[in-house]
Amino acid sequence: MPGIGVSSTKPTGALQIVLKKNLRNIERIAIDIRFTSEIVLAKIILEEKYRNLPSGHSNLQFIPFLADPFSVFDKVDAVLAVADSLPAFAERDDAFSIDLVDEWKDLTGLPYIHGFWVGREGELAEPESRALLRAQEQGSALKGKIAEDYARKNGLSIQAARDYADAFSYSFGTEEEASLEEFIRYAYYHGVIGDIPDIRFFDLPPAP
Repeated sequence: MPGIGVSSTKPTGALQIVLKKNLRNIERIAIDIRFTSEIVLAKIILEEKYRNLPSGHSNLQFIPFLADPFSVFDKVDAVLAVADSLPAFAERDDAFSIDLVDEWKDLTGLPYIHGFWVGREGELAEPESRALLRAQEQGSALKGKIAEDYARKNGLSIQAARDYADAFSYSFGTEEEASLEEFIRYAYYHGVIGDIPDIRFFDLPPAP
């Protein structure tokens, strides 16, 4: 779906690798298997920017966890922490973190794509596409209010919620397409996917 997506270029704390201090090599990283693209991103960043020392093992082991990631931290070298799992590590003095969005921006100079709309060819009708575009426009316009409502409901700082919401973009343009293409190329290079697919967009009629 052209024009709509979720991306960011600033560190938000929503996507991190939490590591043990004084670590020399990363061999075992705990993951939540629900976050597929984030796992791929972690692999790309670790392989491209934080390769193990020559004496270490070359292959990362991804260890799935089913409950609280905090409970498995002592058994692995690092944890892929996404959104709600992050507070568990905030008070630990034996850990530090790498923000993966920041690392992707440093590696590629592009925003990281958190999500986008896809569908089967020929199955997106004009009314549906228009409804999605209207929702994107309305949601973007109300982003500040949505952040304030969330902060009040959850007892959070309104300014912090606004800053968090402002770190994300909800459009999908040239830079976002370039980032997605780059992500796919890295995934192919590191053996995650078997080929490099073409990115094709729905051909939407002009707005009335």
